[in-house]
Amino acid sequence: KELPLCYLDETPVKLSSIITERTLIMFAHPSCGACAGEVQSLNALVDNGLDPSRVIIIIDGEMYDVAQFVSDHTPNVAVLHDSHSHYFSQYKITDTPFNLFVDSGMVIRGILASAPRVSRLEDWFGM
Repeated sequence: KELPLCYLDETPVKLSSIITERTLIMFAHPSCGACAGEVQSLNALVDNGLDPSRVIIIIDGEMYDVAQFVSDHTPNVAVLHDSHSHYFSQYKITDTPFNLFVDSGMVIRGILASAPRVSRLEDWFGM
């Protein structure tokens, strides 16, 4: 059974329904300064041609704080809310940013417990 997530407008979504190819899933806390920096790096990759559907940010915490993070840092990729920290618990994520590289079958192909270098992201996405 898939764990519950929702878009910021509280529409439920299944992660498997939006992952159709190699995807980076970035986990973030609203108060994470390094996460804000990573959002800027991801935005730059999208500006340089990366399909924004290949990156998903999952943020836990209160909806107000998540919305404020999005307002402050304006990610240009999908942002999902993990309101009860289900994914954070499942993957034992305590520090953010935390990144999973998954393939189209949702098989984890890489784990990076820090902000990835842009060159690593470019390699992963074949840019």
